[in-house]
Amino acid sequence: MNTAKQIPNVERFAQGRGVLQVDKAFEYLEANKGAKDHDLRFVVSNRSQGGRGIYLREAYNTDRAVASTIGVTPTFHEAADNAEKVAFEMRVNLECADPWVDHPKHVVLMHGGRSFSVETHPQSLTAGMHYTEVVGYDADHPERGPVFRVPITVLKGEAVDTTEPVHWSKKLTLTPGHIDRNFLEVPQGATWADVVFRTGEMDGTRRIVMHTVQEVPGQTFSEGGTRQYITVRGQSTQVQSFSVTGGRTMELAIAQFWSSLGQTEVQVDVTFHGINPDSRKLHIDAGKLVTQVDVNAPLGNESVSPSGSFTTIRKAIAPKDFMTRPLTDARDSLPGNRTIYEAELTYSFSLSKKTSVTPQPALALEDQFHESWESLIWMLYDKAKRFVASGSSGSRGTTSLAKGDYTLKFHVRNHVLKDLKKLKDMRLNLDLKLAKPVSLKFQADPDNALTGGGGFRSGTLAKGSQTRIYIERPGSLPSEASAGDLLIGSISYGQGNSNLLGPGKKPGGFPLSMRVPPA
Repeated sequence: MNTAKQIPNVERFAQGRGVLQVDKAFEYLEANKGAKDHDLRFVVSNRSQGGRGIYLREAYNTDRAVASTIGVTPTFHEAADNAEKVAFEMRVNLECADPWVDHPKHVVLMHGGRSFSVETHPQSLTAGMHYTEVVGYDADHPERGPVFRVPITVLKGEAVDTTEPVHWSKKLTLTPGHIDRNFLEVPQGATWADVVFRTGEMDGTRRIVMHTVQEVPGQTFSEGGTRQYITVRGQSTQVQSFSVTGGRTMELAIAQFWSSLGQTEVQVDVTFHGINPDSRKLHIDAGKLVTQVDVNAPLGNESVSPSGSFTTIRKAIAPKDFMTRPLTDARDSLPGNRTIYEAELTYSFSLSKKTSVTPQPALALEDQFHESWESLIWMLYDKAKRFVASGSSGSRGTTSLAKGDYTLKFHVRNHVLKDLKKLKDMRLNLDLKLAKPVSLKFQADPDNALTGGGGFRSGTLAKGSQTRIYIERPGSLPSEASAGDLLIGSISYGQGNSNLLGPGKKPGGFPLSMRVPPA
């Protein structure tokens, strides 16, 4: 790291420490082979917020000083003897190039490590990206460069003005490959955003990429963001809409595609909208005649016209066979000759007609499980044992299957055998696309929800106000639905308006489900 070369005009977050220089690295190792920390690895950890360094992104972290306890632990080779560990002592000088970070000037490291406090003052920074480091030098040999680094990243959001028709606006001059990054504080209560691109005079067309990212606990970055490609022409207006989570900082990155030549002048306008139901994931209780939902509009006036339907039926299938075995190949062994084990679960199911099917073993449904489990792979075979399809963790591939009998085998690995055995009853979630969606009916009056009269008249929900929507229980269910199956779909509460740019409602809607009751 101390000999890597930084590439000019390339973002720090894209290149890390820079380009490896093999000759310089070799010379550095030769010159310092006698150093007492030559074979050591220094592990840096943030004991206050977690992670390796200090990462501040949300408004509640960037509007005040943040104190962090940083731990630095030298890690010795596993063959090192105790005498070498006990004798280790290093006096370290700490430095930081930026004035908005406070830290001690010196620390003494023993073999057990040492912790020290770092105070970051992001409230003094402007909106945007900021990066610095607290670096530690061997006080006896500072010429060797840092022995460890504490990375500090601050992504400070820019406040938006929700009192104006357009909440945020910026004029951009785009060139091929250049990325314009912006960080916006998404207002509380926002559920979707409209981004309008307006271009001036230009020759031909340009391809623009828009990438948004929000860090939401429990979600992957792909779930909390979107990537969209836009083709623009001279004097044109285009709008892109996407879901957001209110109260979380959003990165809005806009770039002209590398192969799209020429310079582009574009005006970007962002407007946030919010129609908030009291239940973000609506589950209809089949034992109730009526389900009620309260919605409000915290940001501005919104047109309300609810719509929703079930489009998928999920069947939970129990395994007919389960087995575990140790993997004996050398490539499947962990250091220290520790064994990795594999579990194989076998499922069988039948289809009465041609259907689009998405197989999802329960373990593969949750992305956060994948750090503990390896090689989540499934393979599908027909009655003649011919291979039909396959998938892995994170894949939501849909396959069109003909009428018939099928067998699915699911493989998963773990180095803890007892944990694998806990999967012996794990269900296969088989999602079948309905030939005809089951649409919901909405009412403004609970009595009409029972009698079927009236209906919900669309209208404007004033800023800060709330209304109640009543949902009728579906009168008929698909013929393929059995007791215990789960109907899945989506529900939206906004109304599209042809006089406005944007969809008028949260793209994709909110998750909707209902358990099929006994006949």
